[in-house]
Amino acid sequence: GEMVFTEVHYHSVDDNPAAVFLEILNTTAGAIDLNGWCVEGIEWCWTTSTPVAGAQTVVLQGAFDATDLSHSKDRLRLLDPAGTVHDV
Repeated sequence: GEMVFTEVHYHSVDDNPAAVFLEILNTTAGAIDLNGWCVEGIEWCWTTSTPVAGAQTVVLQGAFDATDLSHSKDRLRLLDPAGTVHDV
């Protein structure tokens, strides 16, 4: 996809919710605005303009609760505003 997960840190060793984050990479050469993009599994959507330059990452931290995510059963899906899945 144009945007992909590069790192998912959902359960820190000390259970500190502030240490939970998702890192997402823009795989294209051009900027992509994340307004309207969503991450299913944590039920998070960007609702304001959040441009990510080409070949750059954005870190989503402190804006969602991922304490219930499980390595063995839960799944995150990155969707654009049209509902196209870019990464799982």
